[in-house]
Amino acid sequence: MNQQRFLFTKITIFCIYLCAAYWISLHYPPLGMLFYPSLGSFSVILMGQGNYLRELVVIALGATITSAIGSLLYFWYPSIFTMFVTAFTTLWLMQKFSWRAAPILAVALIPFFSHPTTIWVLPLSVLCSVICLLLPLGLVQRLEKRRVADIKRGISQ
Repeated sequence: MNQQRFLFTKITIFCIYLCAAYWISLHYPPLGMLFYPSLGSFSVILMGQGNYLRELVVIALGATITSAIGSLLYFWYPSIFTMFVTAFTTLWLMQKFSWRAAPILAVALIPFFSHPTTIWVLPLSVLCSVICLLLPLGLVQRLEKRRVADIKRGISQ
């Protein structure tokens, strides 16, 4: 029963975060890149990773790196060729570093479909939004660890 309660807590925190990001993007158009479909996917991936905070940080780093690559190549020369290079490079990096999160590829390709006006908007938005997803996840993980420790202490006494 307690496990379901913590899962419900995680889901609630992520849904509140997604709604807050969407609300911000509606009321402050320059921050529109805070809300994109991949953010929901990252929520599911990060929520399902368990207590492997290092892996979550690696996923966040991978998303930021590939979004920067996509933005750089898009601003250098927006074409099918640079989109191919972005996709190829991203998939290669995902294989090389074992980044098991499909939204990493999605955020790399966003510039080719959203046509941002500045080069730094997408990578910065990805970094901020994924870090902000990690913060509530870290809080929930601490609560879960504390609960498990309390249960073990109660059993050993």
